[in-house]
Amino acid sequence: MSMKSLNTFAFALVSFLSLNANADTQIIQVEALNSARIYGSSTWGCCSMDNLSSNPSSITTKYCEVAGGYCLGGKSFGIWVFEKPELPEGATVITTSFSGQRSGATGYGNLKFSSVDNTSISTTSGNYLFSSGLNQNINWSSNSTFGFTLSNSAFNLMMDSNYFMVGAYKSGTSSMTINNSSNAPLLNILIDLPAEDCIADINSDGYVNVSDVLQLIAAWGDCSTKDCPADVNGDYSVNVIDLLELIDAWGSC
Repeated sequence: MSMKSLNTFAFALVSFLSLNANADTQIIQVEALNSARIYGSSTWGCCSMDNLSSNPSSITTKYCEVAGGYCLGGKSFGIWVFEKPELPEGATVITTSFSGQRSGATGYGNLKFSSVDNTSISTTSGNYLFSSGLNQNINWSSNSTFGFTLSNSAFNLMMDSNYFMVGAYKSGTSSMTINNSSNAPLLNILIDLPAEDCIADINSDGYVNVSDVLQLIAAWGDCSTKDCPADVNGDYSVNVIDLLELIDAWGSC
């Protein structure tokens, strides 16, 4: 392979890797162990969430609507309970998000977080979460899917809990519905795993990245008679095999 071809290939490789996730990253998805909707009814209190529906297939959320003393729609709030995730040894958390599918009205709202000792949900624990849980202001967009990155405070609360309660609310009297069946909300934890072996870190800067690719390309060919850090697999030749092993080790060491 000519040096011109190698440089062209290197440029294409760098472009590809810039658009793709770090080879050492991993997403841990956590499913809820329990869910519920607490809500007010037209009969027993429009704005008091004294009723509970356990594990419904969909969860509506909105503020109460009252006109002329009559309830036109009760206040409603969605709740999920997750178990604290077990992270691999040495993992570094990059981001944590709460995601799912939605439909209906858009607008401002809130996520609420609380540490709990078990998976049960009651109107008492639900109303406490709504009124006193850690708050994060959000905006429900018109997209059919949502994903909100948790604040550092929410993440720390999650990791200090046996179980982690999450509530979702949309302000205003127009209702929004969250899918709670086959595509129920998830906690998504993006982590960075330490590399087991960093022999592909040719320049020893703690990362396998573009700089190492360029050094490998520069050393391309036979290296049986010289010191050859770019010979990743130790076969005394810098070639495609070394490049593939470097790509496989891409990321932080």
